[in-house]
Amino acid sequence: MKLKQLTAGAAALLLLFLLPAAVFSDAQQLQTSHNEFGLFNESYYSKFAVLHPATIGNYALQITPDSAGNFTLKNLSGRVFYNHSFTLWEDSGSNSSDPAANGSRVASFNSSFLFNVFRPNSSAIPGEGMAFLIAPDMTLPVGSHGQYLGLTNATTDGDPNNHLLAVELDTFKQSFDPDDNHMGININSIRSNKTVSLSDLDIQISPPDAQFYMVWIEYGGDSHQLDVYMAKQQDPRTKGFVTHARPTRPILTDKINLKDIVKQQSYFGFAASTGTAIELHCVLKWNLTVELLPGGKGGDSNTGLKIGLGVGVGVPAAALMLLGLGGLYKRRKAAASHENILGTLKSLPGTPREFSLKELKKATNNFDERHKLGQGGFGVVYRGVLPKENLEVAVKKFSRDNLQGKDNFLAELTIINRLRHKHLVRLLGWCHKNGMLLIVYEFMPNGSLDNHLFGETENATLGWSQRYKIVAGVASALHYLHNEYDQRVVHRDLKASNIMLDSNFNSRLGDFGLARALDNEKTSYAELEGVPGTMGYIAPECFHTGKATCESDIYGFGVVILEVVCGQRPWTKMGGFQFVVDWVWSLHREGRVLDAVDQRLGNDYVAGEAERLLLLGLACMHPIAGERPKTQTIIQIISGSVPVPRVPPFKPAFVWPSSNMPEGLLGPQQAAGNKLFNILSGTSMACPHVTGIAALIKAVYPSWSPAAIRSAIMTTATLLDKNYKPILVDPEGRRGNTFDYGLVYDAHSADYVEFLCSVGYDKKAVHQITRDNSTCKQAFRTASDLNYPSITVPYLVGNFSVTRTVTNVGRPKSIYRAAVSPPIGINVTIVPNRLIFNRFGQKIKFTVNFKVAAPPAKGYAFGFFSWVRGRSRVTSPLVVRVAHSNSGLLR
Repeated sequence: MKLKQLTAGAAALLLLFLLPAAVFSDAQQLQTSHNEFGLFNESYYSKFAVLHPATIGNYALQITPDSAGNFTLKNLSGRVFYNHSFTLWEDSGSNSSDPAANGSRVASFNSSFLFNVFRPNSSAIPGEGMAFLIAPDMTLPVGSHGQYLGLTNATTDGDPNNHLLAVELDTFKQSFDPDDNHMGININSIRSNKTVSLSDLDIQISPPDAQFYMVWIEYGGDSHQLDVYMAKQQDPRTKGFVTHARPTRPILTDKINLKDIVKQQSYFGFAASTGTAIELHCVLKWNLTVELLPGGKGGDSNTGLKIGLGVGVGVPAAALMLLGLGGLYKRRKAAASHENILGTLKSLPGTPREFSLKELKKATNNFDERHKLGQGGFGVVYRGVLPKENLEVAVKKFSRDNLQGKDNFLAELTIINRLRHKHLVRLLGWCHKNGMLLIVYEFMPNGSLDNHLFGETENATLGWSQRYKIVAGVASALHYLHNEYDQRVVHRDLKASNIMLDSNFNSRLGDFGLARALDNEKTSYAELEGVPGTMGYIAPECFHTGKATCESDIYGFGVVILEVVCGQRPWTKMGGFQFVVDWVWSLHREGRVLDAVDQRLGNDYVAGEAERLLLLGLACMHPIAGERPKTQTIIQIISGSVPVPRVPPFKPAFVWPSSNMPEGLLGPQQAAGNKLFNILSGTSMACPHVTGIAALIKAVYPSWSPAAIRSAIMTTATLLDKNYKPILVDPEGRRGNTFDYGLVYDAHSADYVEFLCSVGYDKKAVHQITRDNSTCKQAFRTASDLNYPSITVPYLVGNFSVTRTVTNVGRPKSIYRAAVSPPIGINVTIVPNRLIFNRFGQKIKFTVNFKVAAPPAKGYAFGFFSWVRGRSRVTSPLVVRVAHSNSGLLR
């Protein structure tokens, strides 16, 4: 009784002290959040969600990527959001202090932004466009490039669940567009509700020479009217920049009730995309003012200070009274934790069913051990029956009632709640009562894959067709998690015991206790408490990084494939090897990989399918993460539509860290500061043996450029001899035949600038890439003349010639002759066909001539040519595609 009186008294005093705040209730309704952004720099990463490939650079939000280091920018999309959400409407039942509120109330907002659209090649057509948008979350839809402007994709376009409002600035005409230079108002779709052509207004969104424009977007919450204005501006980086006034008349207007479209809590930002045509979309300044509704939330507020001061007068005194309630707080702390979890659960989109503890106790016979289905790292799973629905369920009871247990409970529930795929175990509901954490799943009558492969039960041996179907299903589920869900999800514990089988033996991936959702621009999740996953299924790099990635999931999938095909656990000793994967790799090297197939199958399996899965399993378990296939490729391999990637006969050694060759070959100062050198000489060197060879070459030839080293590796280096025996390098690094690469194709920074100029890049575009004062003083006759070890002719009409220069890095006096294996239907001649060198380092130029000799074939034709000196051979690939029209050669 005394406690109640104390609490009541404190509440009364609090009310007395807080009365001054009521004076400001009317002012609160007029509160706004006003934000001014730009010119932009890296400090803005803390205020914005920049979704790859968008970036911040050159004083701008670059919604589609800067062209630096990208020779192709096609089919990309990006988004940038202010990372504070706003309450954009209130229901009549909300805690509104407006007595006149009738129905719902909608927030007003004003936004203006300065932008330009830059074409890397001013002579090319523009595409695709950008948009100002209001969205329910800060994510980027997969496949939203091209016509979708980073807003939707082929699956979601037009779906009212997008909760999306956008003002588009479109530079590429689709069948439903008025032209290739228009503005539109879009609701949940790229098909605009209302459009206006800008050509008649002397406005061109993406002219050959970029033009700055200001766009003003004004929305009245009471009138529901959206007005859009637009006007030309000067470069904001010039001295004395002044924004031109907003025009008096809007160029586009529409009646829209935000409550009917967007989520109550939404984000403001920008989206853009490129398609087959490319352009760079830049926002250089952005102002955003949003009305803050009573009880709502929003971004940083400039006017909120007045209210804070009004309330603040009474709060310090009132706080003194709260000190006497410390004991009450402690006793209610556990209840508050419970409420926090309940609040998190009930705020989930499409909230799953909340079960009572009584229901689940009854369903599982008070968690009877006889109903136990299995036990994992985070809990025990019981079989149960819901009597009202007569529905069998699986109930996962989390075993650790501590912070980690709660975190894993929430992680599993929040992730799987929104996942929808036929090869994932379906979530039915949850329960949190008296500190007990439970999740309810649909019951899988055939149990786990692990039990069928390795269990002591009397289950019949899984047939081959069942095994193949199970692998295909898991691959499909993994592809969904990595690529099709709105966030990238890494499962982190892929193994046979986490793969369930339904009544038809369809595989269902489950147990998301270790799973983590990643922002789309991130590629890994760092486990703070150690290596994630189960021993035997963990990728080797995880022991060094402590990070889970999509590639580490692929490794676990490879382990599962070998389990399914071989019928052995990964750590089983086979054929004198400690692990099954090493045994299978040895069988592959000896040409008898089918000896690894589970003996319980006898001959009742399809040999071609078994070999395909075994090689795929080895490819997925490649020690180097970057060499593992992606899920899309995996699905194609399983379906038989593409071949298995080449699996080396010897299992490559794991090397950490793997390095990028150019960065490894540059000195510390060069690697940090010479951006152009890094950009223009980059090549993927994920394979440790390649990186090691590059390092050895650099040690022997310290003056060589990365291009020369790359040429030596591409045209001459061989890792295995004709008997598949490894070629060993002198450990002392002595120079000899091992390092005699004969000829190399060298290139330097200036050559890459000439290449850009030859494909039509102007001075401004070149500067976007080089970030220095490089100019187009000269250009190659054709882009194909870049001194690269391989030669590609994309559209051959009649005759065409390419020049190359080789540098003698072998014997000072030497003679090389040309040997050609031409692409089918193409005559290839080399002029001169003999190269005579008199000194080390001498350079000789030659010409490769191509001529159509036979009727054009579809697609590309492949061949090669070599410079031969005795047993020394320097070989370059030739790739030619014959044009099917008289449109001429693309140069």
